[in-house]
Amino acid sequence: TAEAFRGGWFHSGDLGYYDEFGLLHVVDRKKDMIKSGGENVASREVEEILYQHDDVQEVAVFGIPHPVWVEAVVAAVVARDGRAVDAEALIAHCRSRLAGFKTP
Repeated sequence: TAEAFRGGWFHSGDLGYYDEFGLLHVVDRKKDMIKSGGENVASREVEEILYQHDDVQEVAVFGIPHPVWVEAVVAAVVARDGRAVDAEALIAHCRSRLAGFKTP
């Protein structure tokens, strides 16, 4: 934790932004950011989109090594009880709501 203190400030590694009303929105943790094809992808942003799908109960989004893109965005999904998760339907769901480079 001593390394996190610089100039009298604690650098938590949280990433966020202020909106037009001055409210702070925490988006993700810096170490959870996926670097894919020169773009940064917030794993939490992708998870929130997948949680909007009716068949999804749990989800974890992370990066895996990729020979061209540095990391590829992937998702591990647990279906709601009694439902089957169709990978193509989840990909289409993400593509309609996210930039292409963010889609698992």
